[in-house]
Amino acid sequence: MLRFGIFTLLASVAVAAPSLTKRDGPIGQVQLISFSYTGKGCNAGRSTRAVLTPDPTALTLTYNGLVAQAGPDTPSGADHITCLVGLTLQIPQGWQFSIVKVDYHGIAKLPTGVTGTCQALYFFSGNSQQTTSSVSIRGPFDDDLVKTDALSAGSTTWSPCGNKIVLNIAATNKISPPNPNQLAVIAVGSNRPNRFYLQWRTCTI
Repeated sequence: MLRFGIFTLLASVAVAAPSLTKRDGPIGQVQLISFSYTGKGCNAGRSTRAVLTPDPTALTLTYNGLVAQAGPDTPSGADHITCLVGLTLQIPQGWQFSIVKVDYHGIAKLPTGVTGTCQALYFFSGNSQQTTSSVSIRGPFDDDLVKTDALSAGSTTWSPCGNKIVLNIAATNKISPPNPNQLAVIAVGSNRPNRFYLQWRTCTI
């Protein structure tokens, strides 16, 4: 099922530039126009939310359904769950951005020998290049989860230069190996949003 939300948020202060270059961002000229989402990890009965910070140095996504689980009485395929979010942004000509860091927030309950993995793959519509961020936790673990993945400068994917662009983020939680006799759960981006940090630079078409 595909659902849509409408957001319009304006940038208001300077933003971070890519490494080796220090520049102000497109002040007051960035709009998050709309977003769509699809996948088993986008719970239709609860809200999936996207918010662009006013600067605009970060984007937060809350999924409220991105829960992977394995063990007794869990349905087949529940150990691997994904939510794909498409965000339409209006950015001014002469600017482009990339994701430079991801904060993962959630909870996990993992028995000994079981690994929980959180992954975010992002790409821009019309561009075949993709960037993947991933963090893992190995059991035994039963606590809140806070992890940060800083992407290397050479691994980031830059948006097209200015105009209306679509940023796609596929978030996945998975448990491996799933054991039908042991309860394992990982929920990231549900109780607290995942945070994607943006870097900006000037560009030419």
